[in-house]
Amino acid sequence: MDRDNAKSGFEIIHKGRKCDPEHKGMSLELSDMIGDQGMSTLLSFLSYGPLPPRRGQPRIADMDEFVDLFRRLQTPGYEEARRHFRNPEVLDAFDGSPEDAAYVPDKLNWIAETGRRETA
Repeated sequence: MDRDNAKSGFEIIHKGRKCDPEHKGMSLELSDMIGDQGMSTLLSFLSYGPLPPRRGQPRIADMDEFVDLFRRLQTPGYEEARRHFRNPEVLDAFDGSPEDAAYVPDKLNWIAETGRRETA
């Protein structure tokens, strides 16, 4: 894999000179990263697809980092729930669960509610 072209360091930041410095390799509008358009844009980081034919493949340096960004932008409830993933009650509830069990909207809502209860 050509690590020189690998994308990493994904962040959701405020738009503006201070928060969005020019030295960042790539910057996209949040509105272009959500909904159907955003899903298509994000998936193009993984594969250009068959049209138009291209040489090489887009590369992601850290797949878990990219998937976290994808979920933050596309999965309802994920952004709030992710703050509580280390909560002992949450960890206990998903111990031994299938890998995708915690990332469906109803479970993400439960995680967020559990976290809110403990911080209240």
